[in-house]
Amino acid sequence: MRNATYVGREVCKNCHYDKFSTFVKSEMGIGWRPATKENSVYKEIHALVYDSSRNFYYLPFWKEDTLCILEFRLLDEDTVYKRGECADYFVGSGQHTQSNIQMRGNGYLYQLPVTYYAQRDTWDMAPGFKNNNTRFFRAIKHECITCHNDLPVPVQGSEHKFSKVPHGIGCERCHGPGSEHVNFRMSGKTPPIDEHTSADLTIVNPKYLSKELKMSICMRCHLQGVAVLLPGKTFYDFKPGMHITEVMDIFTPMFSGDTIIMASQVERLMQSKCYQESALTCVTCHDPHVSIRTVPIEHFNNQCKNCHEGSKECSLSLTERISANQNNCSGCHMPKRGSVDIPHVAITDHKIGIHNFKEPTHPPSKWIFKGLKSWTQPH
Repeated sequence: MRNATYVGREVCKNCHYDKFSTFVKSEMGIGWRPATKENSVYKEIHALVYDSSRNFYYLPFWKEDTLCILEFRLLDEDTVYKRGECADYFVGSGQHTQSNIQMRGNGYLYQLPVTYYAQRDTWDMAPGFKNNNTRFFRAIKHECITCHNDLPVPVQGSEHKFSKVPHGIGCERCHGPGSEHVNFRMSGKTPPIDEHTSADLTIVNPKYLSKELKMSICMRCHLQGVAVLLPGKTFYDFKPGMHITEVMDIFTPMFSGDTIIMASQVERLMQSKCYQESALTCVTCHDPHVSIRTVPIEHFNNQCKNCHEGSKECSLSLTERISANQNNCSGCHMPKRGSVDIPHVAITDHKIGIHNFKEPTHPPSKWIFKGLKSWTQPH
């Protein structure tokens, strides 16, 4: 309902505790949270990061229960400069990375210059900081935070000051503002029902949406590129049930070779025949209410078998698959690869196809930019 307002995921918990209890532990649910030891994916820190481009050292350390970063410079082994800043928030679930955000000046958000890379168990310069170290001055603007977190409350006239910052993505990012739904349920009134699907029309249930509208929800955060807002629109205006192009168009960079970027899931999936020739969407395989770490591989294999049962069997023998560590469908047909924009990570390539799993984990150092392509327009 267009007049509905956001109520927050804690309200949803009252009636949907089964979904809430698993969602708050999922990658989306924990993607933005206070920077405490309890919320970190590491407890002890043994790291020193050197930025050769700016000649700064960075030492992450715990100050009681708070993560802090010391920036310093040496001259003949003497410290000639130092500055320490502490994080207020972690961004990232820790499956791939956990970066550090500071709130300064009563609401201004900035990213700190080093990040923990979980898959390599290493600290390094934060994504985008190597060779372009903005130190403690990278502002977290609306486009960034409205994907990595639930919608914060912006201070009018500012690009990166917020009066309220939630802790983690909430239910309404996929289901839409819930006030009308809550009002009907709390009053005991029967909500309006769709006569064809029996769906409750006071809230968005993505399973009743068309393929394009389902994908629009996922595009909002899993289609990385250049987002161009329509005149008068903001990053707060998209709501589930809308087509993404009612608010913005998103252009993704295309390169020579088959390189990928971190949040390229939608773009890569849409290049797959499995997507183009079936009803497949992101939620065919992914239940947003649970952490992907808790889902057995048989679940994903079963989704493949829904279309490929009885087709030509895998040409690799079981021994070959095990030796290549590819004992499931996605292991060969959606291999893990490095991204060109985030170091030290291997992500699942969502372009389903026949891949050479012996290809390098990381993309080549030289690749040619071929232009921008829009994947948000209906295809």
